[in-house]
Amino acid sequence: MIRIMIVDDEEWIRLGLREQIDWSSLGTEIVGEAQNGRVALQMLDELRPDIVLTDIRMPVMDGITLLEHAHQAYPDIIFIVISGFAEFEYARKALTYRVFDYLLKPIEEDKLEASIQNAVAIIKENEKTKQDLIDLRIQLNESSHLSREKFLTSLLTGSHVGVEEMTREMDRNQLSFNWPYFMITVVKVENFTEITARHYNSESNVSSFVINNVISELVEHIDNMIVFRNYTKQDELVMIKGFDDGEYQETIQELTAECNRIITSVKSIIRFELYMGMSSGFASMKDAAQSYTQAVEAVRHAGMVHHSRIVQYDEITRRNDYFIYPDDKEKSFLYYLENGYSKQVTDMIEDFFREINNSQSLHPQSIRNTVLELCMLMNKTVKKYQGLLEDILQESNLPDKITNELFSSAALENWLKQSALKALYFIQANKKVGSKKALDDIVAYLQAHYAENINLNSVAETYFINPAYLSRIFKNQMGQNFNEYVSKIRMDAAARLLQQDHLKLSDISLRVGYENVNYFLKKFKEHFGCTPSEYKKVGKM
Repeated sequence: MIRIMIVDDEEWIRLGLREQIDWSSLGTEIVGEAQNGRVALQMLDELRPDIVLTDIRMPVMDGITLLEHAHQAYPDIIFIVISGFAEFEYARKALTYRVFDYLLKPIEEDKLEASIQNAVAIIKENEKTKQDLIDLRIQLNESSHLSREKFLTSLLTGSHVGVEEMTREMDRNQLSFNWPYFMITVVKVENFTEITARHYNSESNVSSFVINNVISELVEHIDNMIVFRNYTKQDELVMIKGFDDGEYQETIQELTAECNRIITSVKSIIRFELYMGMSSGFASMKDAAQSYTQAVEAVRHAGMVHHSRIVQYDEITRRNDYFIYPDDKEKSFLYYLENGYSKQVTDMIEDFFREINNSQSLHPQSIRNTVLELCMLMNKTVKKYQGLLEDILQESNLPDKITNELFSSAALENWLKQSALKALYFIQANKKVGSKKALDDIVAYLQAHYAENINLNSVAETYFINPAYLSRIFKNQMGQNFNEYVSKIRMDAAARLLQQDHLKLSDISLRVGYENVNYFLKKFKEHFGCTPSEYKKVGKM
């Protein structure tokens, strides 16, 4: 049975949903209910529902916040949002978290039933996909392709240098290189990690196996073509194409056309985005390592040379010019960055890429080097405000990101603009955090969100501020540390809620940000010097 949870703060709505349709006839069962997002979040791990029906506006934790937390931790759960017409604009925020469906109150029985049926169909389809993945893993383990891939990959590194050893391995793997010349094409998958996580349960060996199968089928009509996965790199495939004397230019033209077809088909069929780099022609398979090195160099710069996703090594070698970013522009860029001129910062980046994209002689690595240089300058600037660029961008290795992950100039430009703006916001936030206005904003945020799981680090991240710096400024200007101030806000709110006789202590505890009632009681007594019940009696005297 498909498991369903209902989340709504109004009991009569939860009851109505339970009784509105025959859940069992749809192959479903209601396994739990929650009165707000926080309770629902605590129940998700235990109940493991397949579908969650959730209201948008609820106390303690609303539906949007529930979606935000659950989106990362429970990506397979299908969420159906319930909202009133007046809440539609608010509910649009849920688009960020790929909500399956929206139902407007009052909920119509046929629309609820149709939504559940569609969700059940998706779940069953996903279960079938998971089973297919298991079958593929079995096929992977049993496949003789592994031996073949290991041997072919070893050729790329030059491990098999002896003719006898190479011949023996070729016979064992039923391979034949009966052609006078050959060239290697390296295939790189740009969005490998993203699509593998979304559609292949993060099984990288399975997704690479799927890509290999699709490409192999697409090129099976081509003579003298070998396709295999690089055994040491999950996001890379290799194609070896043999050709006869005098057919080099013709082979390049035909192979380029086929590669364009492969790129289009793979994106359409399995959503992966490919880039390809072609080597020059070579006469002996003993030169496979050199051919592979050329193809790797070419694919690294695919998308940087021109708008095509296919680049030949010869095109790279013809580009010998190197770009030097002028000193006056560097100074202007850093001035705009440090003083909050976001438009000027992005304009300068766009001007830089416009200039390099118009060049026919600029070496692609020169472009990457300039981007890396700008990152080093940005890092030097943010260090003045107790920050590190890698921390701000949440990137552990910027040179690797720039060199090996961003294949096209468009991707590099977009990434640099986003990175520069994040650095700019960080600098401005840390420059202004000492001002009364900035601290007033943070205090207002605390007063509005004290019921949530807020702490120094989360607030610092929200305002692009170094946590240690925020702690120091907060203490200096507010006269008490951050945790003391949050505790005071919560205790004042608890005191107000105690005047409402119908509220239980557990409800009050949740509403002021404490999931553990005993911990709430301890903090209350520390703050007021008495228990909540004693405080309540005094208040009524």
